Amino acid sequence: MKHSTGRIEVVCGSMFSGKTEELIRLVRRA
Repeated sequence: MKHSTGRIEVVCGSMFSGKTEELIRLVRRA
């Protein structure tokens, strides 16, 4: 269970960071 939850956190973290980067790019363009 611990390993699976850890993987989920890593996946969510990478996706969240990617989304934040996209938002920053959109803000810079605007």
